[in-house]
Amino acid sequence: MAYALLNIETLENVQRPSQLQLATIDNHTLVKLGFKNGDTILERMWVRVDKIEDDQFTGVLINCPSQVADLSENDTVTFQKNNIIGIMNPRMTYECKC
Repeated sequence: MAYALLNIETLENVQRPSQLQLATIDNHTLVKLGFKNGDTILERMWVRVDKIEDDQFTGVLINCPSQVADLSENDTVTFQKNNIIGIMNPRMTYECKC
């Protein structure tokens, strides 16, 4: 594996998903992860969750990476909650805090 997943704690200017949003993750939810290739290149991509076991998730990459080596669309990705930087679950609505 030539890439690393970023922990949300290491990213600046990223709004952390709320505990409510994290609790809504189920199979077929789309989550955004930050992938790092080498020391400087960061690419944010969407993964469709296929499996959840405790705090570990497995999903399929639905983007075509342009910067991250050894990663392709439809590859399986394993990650944890602290790697999630965005959530899109079309079956849920979230309260707006405008």
